[in-house]
Amino acid sequence: MAVGSVVATQEVESNDSMSLADYVGSVPGTCSISAAISPVGDVDWFYFYVSQYSYVEIETTGASGGDTEIYLYDSLGNQLDYDDDSGSGFYSYIDTYLSSGYYVKVKEYADSEVISWYTLTITGTAAGGGVGAVEVELSPSSTTVSRGSTFTVSIYVDPGSCGISSGEVWVSFDTSAFTATDASAGSLLGSGPVEALKQLDNNNGLVKLAYARVGSTPVPTSTGVFATITFTVKNSASAGTYAINIQYAGFADQNFNDIANVVSYSTYVTVTAGLTGDINGDGVVNYVDLAILGAAYGSTSGSPNYNASADLNGDGTINYVDLAILGAHYGESL
Repeated sequence: MAVGSVVATQEVESNDSMSLADYVGSVPGTCSISAAISPVGDVDWFYFYVSQYSYVEIETTGASGGDTEIYLYDSLGNQLDYDDDSGSGFYSYIDTYLSSGYYVKVKEYADSEVISWYTLTITGTAAGGGVGAVEVELSPSSTTVSRGSTFTVSIYVDPGSCGISSGEVWVSFDTSAFTATDASAGSLLGSGPVEALKQLDNNNGLVKLAYARVGSTPVPTSTGVFATITFTVKNSASAGTYAINIQYAGFADQNFNDIANVVSYSTYVTVTAGLTGDINGDGVVNYVDLAILGAAYGSTSGSPNYNASADLNGDGTINYVDLAILGAHYGESL
C-alpha cells in the first residue's frame, strides 16, 4: 500500500523506517496518533500531508518522565528541523511553514528508556500562498469513475509572479485501486520540453516526472499544465473515494534558483462498482469485451500487450481466471 492511503490513529509496528511510516493524516486542521517507544531503542516514523501552505505545529506529549526527540524530513529524506525539549516537560515541539508531504521521526532522547505511551499531534493553519507562491493543483479536483475505466489527472500550475524554467513533481496514488499507464508533458514549459524523468512506479504507487524548458523563460510564466497522467481503475478496486496526492513539487525560476514557496492541492477519485467484465465501459458485457481480453490473454503486468482493464481479478496476469470472470457476467448490462 502506498504511504498516505489509510489514516492511522494508533501506530502500526513495524514503523521503524521512512518506507514503513504510518500515515497520520493531512492538514490544515489537526491530526494525531498514539504510539510508544518500546523496546529500548525503538524509533517511530510517521508521514503527514499539507494540502495547502500552512503554519504547522508538531508536538509530542505523553507519559510522565518521557523524553523524546523529533526530526522533520521532506519527502526526499532531507532533514528540515529537529527538537529535543521545546514541548511540555522533556517532550518536543517544532513549528514551521510547510506545503506538500513530510515525515516525522520520533525517538527517546538517549535510546536508553522505554516510553510507555505518547501522542504525536500535528496542527496546521492555512497561511495562504503569499506573494510569489507557485500553486500546483491536480485537476479535476474530484471525479467519479467505474472499475475498468481510464481517466486522466492533470498537474495544473499557477506560477504567480514567477518564471518557471523547470520542475519535478511526484504524484502518489493507491495501488489497490489504480494503475498508472502513461504520462506526458503539458504546455507549461513551452513546446517540446526536455524530459529528464518519467517513472511510473505501480509497485509503490508513485509517478515521478521532471521536465525542463528549451530556450528563454517568460516572466511571469503563464498558468498551464505541467503534465497529464493516465490511470486505469483496477477491476478489483473496492468502491469508495481515494486521494491522489502531490508528494513532492519543486520548480526552478528564470534564474535557475529553487522556488521556495510551492503550494499543492490533492484530487479525490470516487470509484463506483460498475459492471464486472465490462472492459470497454460501454455498459454491456459482450463479444467486444471478450475480444479485448483475448488480445491480452497470456500477458503479465509490464508486457507490451498487457491491458490492466482486462485483468479482472487484478493479479497482474491475464489468464483463464479472468476469462471465467468475464464468462460469469457475459450478457449483463447496466
